[in-house]
Amino acid sequence: MTNGLTMGSNNWNTTSTGTEVASAAVSGGRIWLRANADIRPGSGRQARFSYSTDGVNFVPLGNALTLNNAWQFFMGYRFGFFNYATQSLGGAVTVRQFSLTTP
Repeated sequence: MTNGLTMGSNNWNTTSTGTEVASAAVSGGRIWLRANADIRPGSGRQARFSYSTDGVNFVPLGNALTLNNAWQFFMGYRFGFFNYATQSLGGAVTVRQFSLTTP
């Protein structure tokens, strides 16, 4: 988990790639990722992240994030998965399922 990524206010260029605040060493072929985010309009809404190696028992990862509700940062529809190679080029990510539930 990385906090503190910032963008320029006029050109949206990345001005800081932030700081890694949490990581987890996992083994095996599968990992489940979970984001619990309150994306209703209003200030002070938060998101929390967790992971699982069996799809049942989830472990919290990193800190809770307060979501920005400005129109430029609407958080209700932008989801993505990335393969972020840190040691050498290459690798792959296969997303087998993506589920979105609402209260």
